[in-house]
Amino acid sequence: GEGLEPLVKLILNTFNQLDIDATFFVQGEVALEYPQLIEAVIEEGHEIASHDMHHVSPRTRSIGQFVKDIIESKNILERIAKEKVVGYRAPNLELETMHINKLNELGFSYDSSVYPCVYIPGHYGYMMAPMQPYHPPGCQVRQPSLCP
Repeated sequence: GEGLEPLVKLILNTFNQLDIDATFFVQGEVALEYPQLIEAVIEEGHEIASHDMHHVSPRTRSIGQFVKDIIESKNILERIAKEKVVGYRAPNLELETMHINKLNELGFSYDSSVYPCVYIPGHYGYMMAPMQPYHPPGCQVRQPSLCP
């Protein structure tokens, strides 16, 4: 809590000095508690993206609850940022194709949850992920022409 604001301001200052643009993946509940930080990130020219409503893995919720949480998070972030939220990163980086398809239906342009590494059961990682942008079978998020 109390240490979050100075830390984010330090990060923003460092990024500004180094001329770095970044995406900040933010939970809806965090945005509600610290709207001024979302505004500061936007003012510095960075992107705000959703990290879900709460830090709960999509795999542990019904698809209906996942959709409800994503809509709530997206609405909160867009209201505070005053711009469209098009990116998503799942808590624990755990996401399946059915979740990605729902992201597309909800207006997201990309997902940043999959990265190549050794999978640790119950945690993150997907050892079969390629090193380039990843498009799961049947997906529509990010460059739909690359998806079957």
